[in-house]
Amino acid sequence: MVSFTTYMLVVVTITIAVYQ
Repeated sequence: MVSFTTYMLVVVTITIAVYQ
């Protein structure tokens, strides 16, 4: 299964994309 760290990395990437 996907690790929690990878999930958080995806969330951060999406957040950055939204703020840009």
